[in-house]
Formats: sequence, C-alpha cells, structure tokens
Amino acid sequence: MLRLVIAYTLLAILVAAIGVVVALVVRRRRREHERIWRRRRNRDPD
Repeated sequence: MLRLVIAYTLLAILVAAIGVVVALVVRRRRREHERIWRRRRNRDPD
C-alpha cells in the first residue's frame, strides 16, 4: 500500500510539473504570436 501511495504522489507531482511547464510555454508562444500578428496588421494597408 505504501509503495502505491508513493508512486501515485510522485506521478501527481510529475503531472503537475509538466502542466506548469506546458502553461509557461503556451504563454510565451501566445506572446510571440501576438507580436507577429501585430506586425503583420501594421504592415497591411487595411
């Protein structure tokens, strides 16, 4: 039982860490995309 609990806690920590990393990467990518889109909009005469 103890081994199962430890395994599940480690898994939960791993999943949480991956989630945080993914969230940070997505935020950075969104900021980059916003900058690119703003530049494209400014370039267009419309």
